[in-house]
Amino acid sequence: MAKDKHRVSIKLSLELRQQLKTYKASRGKRSLAAAAEEILATHFHLTQLPTQQAATNGSIERIATLEARVTYLSEQLEALKQAIATNQAHDSAPKPNVIHPASSPVSMSEDDDDDDMYDEPDEILYNFLEPGVQP
Repeated sequence: MAKDKHRVSIKLSLELRQQLKTYKASRGKRSLAAAAEEILATHFHLTQLPTQQAATNGSIERIATLEARVTYLSEQLEALKQAIATNQAHDSAPKPNVIHPASSPVSMSEDDDDDDMYDEPDEILYNFLEPGVQP
């Protein structure tokens, strides 16, 4: 396997070198070259880190769950569209003419006493009292 590998030399800033050392220690790599190789392989999607592999597996499960939800919601949406269409068809059907008492016109005959319209409220109440009783 060592014969398949080629040497590459690069110059790193002090900050990048320190980050590479930190990565090497966190991954338990034996050399900076092995840490750099893993970083490059991961970057170019040649290999996946264990956390990425678990994330991919979790993503596949999550996508399947979301697809099932979308299917369920699509079915509900179709049922709702049908219910609305049925309701609109029912609402557009001709309705019988019904006259409500509150909406019927009130006719005033000319015989009505116009003074009754202008009576004060207390005068109207006096008409309901028994004769001889003072309020």
